[in-house]
Amino acid sequence: MDMGNVAQIMLIGNFLSHADRQIDQIRRRVLEGETISHHEKVFSIFEEHTEWISKGKAGVPQELGLSVCILEDQYGFILHHHVMEKQKDVDIAV
Repeated sequence: MDMGNVAQIMLIGNFLSHADRQIDQIRRRVLEGETISHHEKVFSIFEEHTEWISKGKAGVPQELGLSVCILEDQYGFILHHHVMEKQKDVDIAV
C-alpha cells in the first residue's frame, strides 16, 4: 500500500469519526431533548480548530474562526501576533 492510499484512508477515518460525533449529538439533541454543551459543538468539519466568536459588534452577532491578537506600532508595522486558540482577548496580557 503506497503513502497516497494511507493518507486517503486516514482522511476518510477522520471524516467517519466526525460523522459519528455528529450522529451522537443529533440523537442526543433531537431524540433525547438534551442540550449540547458549547465545548462539544462542531462548527466546521474541515477546520477542526474553528471557534464561535461573539464580539458584540453591531449587525454581526457572531463569527466563526479564531481570534488573533496583533500588536502594531504607530506606523502600522506589525510587531507581534498571537493566534488565540481557546482563549479570549481578556485572558492575555499585552
